[in-house]
Amino acid sequence: MHRGRLQMLLLAAVRERLGPDSVRTGPLFQGFEQCAGGVRAHFLDRSSGRPVVGDADVLVGADGIDSVVRRRLYPDERLPQGNGVHMWRRTAPARPRRPFDRGGRGHPRRPARSSSPTRSRTPRPRPAMPW
Repeated sequence: MHRGRLQMLLLAAVRERLGPDSVRTGPLFQGFEQCAGGVRAHFLDRSSGRPVVGDADVLVGADGIDSVVRRRLYPDERLPQGNGVHMWRRTAPARPRRPFDRGGRGHPRRPARSSSPTRSRTPRPRPAMPW
């Protein structure tokens, strides 16, 4: 499954279970502190420049490669070092591949075709394959 699709499925599940206002996008994460009831997270509203505070039971540190959460929890850890290589990712619709099997089905590069009347003629959506 493509990472973007997984992220959207998780977002939809969280909003369905916790409500449409349970996820806020856009604020810049600034830091956190542990409180008696859980954790208090500090954000900066990018549009207004005002600080925003949120209280929660847990904090999931998924704030990217330059993580503020990781720096706070592991202050002696070095920052990630780049190697100068830039990676570009794409996906494209592709036919799913079958495992290699010659079990009477012809040559692996030219599999036997069936003209069975039960075979569906409606096109099926192709999965996204990374390349």
